[in-house]
Amino acid sequence: MQINKFPILIYANYRTGSSPLLSALAIKYGLERYSEPHYDIDKLSKLKQDWQTSNYVVKFMPDQIADYPIYQKILASDCYKIRLTRENKIDQIASFYIASYTDRWHTDPDVVVEDYEVDIDTAILDNAVRTIRYNDKLLAESTVKFDLDTTYEQLGYFEELGPKTHQPTNLDELRRAILNHIRDVNAQFQFNLFL
Repeated sequence: MQINKFPILIYANYRTGSSPLLSALAIKYGLERYSEPHYDIDKLSKLKQDWQTSNYVVKFMPDQIADYPIYQKILASDCYKIRLTRENKIDQIASFYIASYTDRWHTDPDVVVEDYEVDIDTAILDNAVRTIRYNDKLLAESTVKFDLDTTYEQLGYFEELGPKTHQPTNLDELRRAILNHIRDVNAQFQFNLFL
């Protein structure tokens, strides 16, 4: 991927590899990193001051934009815009579920994680499905012109990095629970949710 316009915006759904992509682009082009800066008040303040410069890469999700006018300004600006989604919705939902359940959103290479299982919690499962579905809807309905429209799978090199988080031993059970949940929702509301 060769980019010749800056700054760079990664407008992504959750669990699509947006953090590794942000890091890779920051390193490749020597840019300041802003990863969902609303979680860090100092970073958000700095972005508000520097948003019209060209020396950064920022990422945020569609469901975050309404609360942060600075995100709206960046999205409307003439920056290089990447829309990032994921083709495998079951694994995407599973990844969101695992991160929500364990409260571990990133892999720390210095922390050894023992084998573990996740309970199948209907509330967490429903939130994971709704969150991924809602952000996919916002991304699909966006009228913004994107310079690059890609997916986790198309980026390819993420496959070499392996899973973002340590996977539970009952991942297949979680995948089945997600499929069953989606089928139940589809039957209840008579629409196709990913299937």
